[in-house]
Amino acid sequence: MTTGSAVVGVPKNWRKLDMNMPHMRLYFNGDGCSTPIVDETGSPLQIGMTVEEFTTDKNLDKWVESHIKDAKNNKRLKLMKKKTVEDVELSDGQRAKLLTTEFIKEKYRHSLQLKLFVKTEKSTGWVVSGFIVGGKESKFPESGGPWAKWLSAHLKSLCFDDKKFDSEALSKAYKATRG
Repeated sequence: MTTGSAVVGVPKNWRKLDMNMPHMRLYFNGDGCSTPIVDETGSPLQIGMTVEEFTTDKNLDKWVESHIKDAKNNKRLKLMKKKTVEDVELSDGQRAKLLTTEFIKEKYRHSLQLKLFVKTEKSTGWVVSGFIVGGKESKFPESGGPWAKWLSAHLKSLCFDDKKFDSEALSKAYKATRG
């Protein structure tokens, strides 16, 4: 899917939602679309991704730390595991950071949040976010699990040169979730 100067791989059949927010470039919801409608505990499975473009003067490290601070202050979320921050090189050579966090959301839901942060110009930044939310005991939102790896591959597919877009990485991640 193309948005402005960026291309990102969106899972097949996901629904595009219109968000009336100036920085939101794309919002896709995948509940029940090439993903199960419920998790293994019988709880509804929510899954989606967004692409946002911001103006920011923060470098990548400070931008990620700022987001972590905001998440810690969110009363609806309780951090389950230590957050991870991964240095990523996108297929077009652009440097990025992937933040992975797992939360208990609103006391009863297990939430995985993935955020890919990229600075393309002095004050232009992009955040590609992915989320999986299931029942409190669900394995679907586990950060090391196959669904997290699959969604992560979609986030990491962000590219600012469509000739360098890597669809092979998405195919491999898809096969890994299907066993």
